[in-house]
Amino acid sequence: MSGKIRVGDVEADEGTKKFGFLKVGETSTSAIGLPVMIINGSRPGPTLCLTAGIHGCEYNGIVSAIRIIHEVDPTKLSGTVIVVPVVNIPAFQTRTPYVCPIDGLNLNRICPGRKDGSIGHLIIHKLFSDVVSKADYLIDLHCGDIDEEILPPGLVMWSKSGNKEVDKESGKLAEMFDAEYVFVSNEISGSCSSQACSHGIPAITAESGGRGRIEEASISFLVNGITRVMKYTKMVGGSIGRKPEQKVITSYCSVKPKFGGMFIPNVKLGSLVSEDDVLGEVKTLWGDTIEKVTAPSSGVVVLLRTYVAVNSGDYLMAIGKLEAPVKLVT
Repeated sequence: MSGKIRVGDVEADEGTKKFGFLKVGETSTSAIGLPVMIINGSRPGPTLCLTAGIHGCEYNGIVSAIRIIHEVDPTKLSGTVIVVPVVNIPAFQTRTPYVCPIDGLNLNRICPGRKDGSIGHLIIHKLFSDVVSKADYLIDLHCGDIDEEILPPGLVMWSKSGNKEVDKESGKLAEMFDAEYVFVSNEISGSCSSQACSHGIPAITAESGGRGRIEEASISFLVNGITRVMKYTKMVGGSIGRKPEQKVITSYCSVKPKFGGMFIPNVKLGSLVSEDDVLGEVKTLWGDTIEKVTAPSSGVVVLLRTYVAVNSGDYLMAIGKLEAPVKLVT
């Protein structure tokens, strides 16, 4: 793209940055808008869209998006970078994990939303129709939420669309991140990146860290990956460097207890487990074991919930099923 770039009421000339808000709707007391930064390069090139904060407490993704805003020089950029550093503004304001607190919807399950829906639908619909639809590439930035932690240094995910060229490019975007594991889904879901793939836009989700913390290692993982994507797409100069060897995760399974109490895990992030391995124990307040929680399948532990008090059926951890068998480390 070249010349002026416009997103809603936000417009940027060549070689400039411009910040503004896209109005989504209103609560009973105030307006809700999406913050948008346009970094319009001085030369023609592709449009990269960066989104973060679809879950409002996933701070590493948010800070990484803001860092890119400050680091990218539009006078040295070919193409355009459009950044939405916080999508779920209501959740960010109220420090609400997972969902939009106004209507209880998980915005990363209902994309592309509905223009006649409640606030959560309106937010994700505005994002997709006014911002993501303009992109040639999308990177959606996440991390573990307040009570979650992701396998370090981070994970990358993308969805097969059935379009060979889109799928090839999504895979290339994933390769730009120093992730040991990449999740390749065979299904289109209601996530932002999955829907972008289904609409012909190569897209990935990248996430690192969690627990409500800002962690430099996680931010570096995300920012370095974005920078390599910009080098790969010729938006900026420089060598991509060595690409990591990545193992493919084909699906996830959730681990849940039958009983409530205190959950004491005996596995760590990155642990390779076999089906029926004991992953931890649920104990009473007196310290007696009432359940040994076992693995529903073989794979690698990619996410851990960090709370101790659990209820029956709570989500404790995620195990990624691997494309090919991996030798277990004992």
